[in-house]
Amino acid sequence: MREEIKKEILSLTDMDSWHSVVKDVCKVYPTPFYIINPEIVKDYLKRIRKSFPENTIIAYATKANYSPSIIKLFNNLDLHFDTFTAGEVVHLLNCGGDAEKVM
Repeated sequence: MREEIKKEILSLTDMDSWHSVVKDVCKVYPTPFYIINPEIVKDYLKRIRKSFPENTIIAYATKANYSPSIIKLFNNLDLHFDTFTAGEVVHLLNCGGDAEKVM
């Protein structure tokens, strides 16, 4: 059922459908949880990048959400990572984050 829900979430374009999907997800996954559409994240990041000079470094504050899937997504999108503690750095590296992008 989890794979079916993932496919349903990825195919959603109609915002009215989100309510029923979230109810289904709550039955399968413990709460609290995040539903993040990577395509929307990519679109917002593209807009942010267009707003700054080309050589601007954009960093994600890992303390905001350090989920491995978020770290992998942002690493693949070539973001840098703003970290504060050694634990954040270790977690970031364990999730596949690029050590060269750690701030």
